[in-house]
Amino acid sequence: MIVPPSTSTLATPRSKALAKDLRRALDDFAAREPKVSAEEVRAALASVTPGTWYTPARRVAVAVTVALAVAVFALVASTEEGRQRGRPTPWIPIAVVLAAGTAAVVGAWMRTRDD
Repeated sequence: MIVPPSTSTLATPRSKALAKDLRRALDDFAAREPKVSAEEVRAALASVTPGTWYTPARRVAVAVTVALAVAVFALVASTEEGRQRGRPTPWIPIAVVLAAGTAAVVGAWMRTRDD
């Protein structure tokens, strides 16, 4: 039996009735498709629930990704300007910023998988 995650107190009688109907529908589906996984159930519920795609974790991931893109643009622009003035390219700071930024982006996007 697969039960969708729920809070301990549902707000209204309608939400309680909906939860009961969902449990019944999931039980019926699990009886027809015994190999259905909890991840498939979560994905199905998320796809029909309005507003679940743009979660707080996803907003953080988007913000971190945009911040890394801006940082990379600034690094490339400053490096190019420095090269035109005859300065050496600062490879170590560039590598450190890119590695840390990439780790932050990957971590932020991995957290969205739990939503």
